[in-house]
Amino acid sequence: MRENILKIMNMNISVYRIAKEAGIPENTVRRLWKGESSLDNVTLLLAEKLNKYYLEVVKMTQTVTFEGKEITLTQDAYLDGTHEASYYQASGVDTDGNDVIVKWEIYEHWLNEDGSLNGELEDESDACDWDKPVDVINV
Repeated sequence: MRENILKIMNMNISVYRIAKEAGIPENTVRRLWKGESSLDNVTLLLAEKLNKYYLEVVKMTQTVTFEGKEITLTQDAYLDGTHEASYYQASGVDTDGNDVIVKWEIYEHWLNEDGSLNGELEDESDACDWDKPVDVINV
C-alpha cells in the first residue's frame, strides 16, 4: 500500500484531481504532498483510499513508449485528421511532465484507397498498433 501511495506522490497528477477522484479532502492531500503530514502517520482509511485510487485509476492508466520515453495518456484516443488522412490521437504527459499529443497510424486494411476509413472496423482496439505510436508532439 505504501509503495502505491509513494508512486502517486511522484506522479504529475494535481492535488485537486487526486482529492476529488479519491474522495479525500484536498487539504489533507496537499499537506501530505508538501510533507506537512507524514505518510507514517496517516489513518488506515486515508491509506486505503489512496491505495484504491492507485489501483483503480492510476494503474489502469495506459502508458506508451516513444523513442525510449514513457508517456502516460491523459485521455482516450480518438479518431482525427482529414477524410483523406485519418489517424488516432490522444493527449498525454511524458516523464518530464511535458504535455504531448500522441498519434497512431491506422492499419491499411481498415482504409479505403483515398485514406478514409472503409467502414468495416467494428472494434477500435484493432485499428492500430496501440503500443507503437508513430508520432509525439509537444504542446
